[in-house]
Amino acid sequence: MQKKTFNSFDQTKIIYREWLVKQPKGNIVVVHGAGEHSSRYAHVVGHFNELNFNVFTWDARGHGESDGQRGYVENWGCFRQDIHHYFDAVRISFAGQPVFLLGHSLGGLKTLDYLLHQPGEDIRGYICSAPAIGKVGISPVLMGLSKIMTHIAPRLSLDTGLEHSAISRDPAWLESTHKDELYHSRGTPRLAVEVVKAANWVQSNADKLDYPILMIHGTADKICDIDGTRQFIANTTQRDKTALEYEGGYHELFNDIERQRVLADVQSWIEARL
Repeated sequence: MQKKTFNSFDQTKIIYREWLVKQPKGNIVVVHGAGEHSSRYAHVVGHFNELNFNVFTWDARGHGESDGQRGYVENWGCFRQDIHHYFDAVRISFAGQPVFLLGHSLGGLKTLDYLLHQPGEDIRGYICSAPAIGKVGISPVLMGLSKIMTHIAPRLSLDTGLEHSAISRDPAWLESTHKDELYHSRGTPRLAVEVVKAANWVQSNADKLDYPILMIHGTADKICDIDGTRQFIANTTQRDKTALEYEGGYHELFNDIERQRVLADVQSWIEARL
C-alpha cells in the first residue's frame, strides 16, 4: 500500500491510498460514505487484490486524514471537483486496464452526481452501494433547522444523530467502529442542505446515466432508505443495469454479516464486464 496526497481545486490536501498488484486485470476506485475513511475498506481491498485488481481509496475532504472541517462542504460542486482532481492524480496508475467505480452511501450520491455530470468518463462499470438518494435517517426537525441555519451558521457542527447500530449486524464491526478515532458523526447545516439538493438532482436526471450500473441495498437499511435506489433503477434508461436487494441487510453491506456474499456478487458483476 502506498499513501499519497494531492491538492484539490482549492488546495485542500486529500489523502489517498493505492493498493497495487503485479499483474492487474483491472482497477477499482472506492469512494466511502459520510463519517468514514478509506482504511475502513481494507477487507474489500484484500478481496480484490487477491483477484489481481488494483484498488484505489481516498479520504474525502472533511474525513479521515484529509483536510477540511468534519461534515462540512461549501457547496456540492466541491465534491465533484475533488473526484475530478482525484482521477487526474491516479490515472497514470490505471496502466490502461479497465476502471470500475464503487461508491457507498454519501459516496454513492457523490459518484452518481459525478458520472451524470461527466458522460464519457473512461469507466467500465459502476457499483453503487446504499446511496443517499432517498429518505435518510436524519430527523425532520434537524433537516428543517438546517434549511434555516445554512444561511446563518452554515458551519455549525452538530451530531447527525444517526444510529451506529444501524450500520451492521456484526457486533465486532460495531465495536471496531466505536473505537475508530478517524470515524466521525458530525454534520453541518450546509452539508445537509447540499445533500438534499444533490439527491433530488440525481433522481431527476436518472435517465441520463451513461454507464453500466450495479446497485446494491439492504432491505433493512435505516440510514439510507432503499426506496431511493428502487426509484433510480426504475427511472434510468441505461440498458446494462442490475439491482440486488439483500433481505434484512443493514446499511454497510460490505461490513454486514453477509459481506462475503456481497463481495462475491460484486466480483461476478465486475468480471462479466472485463
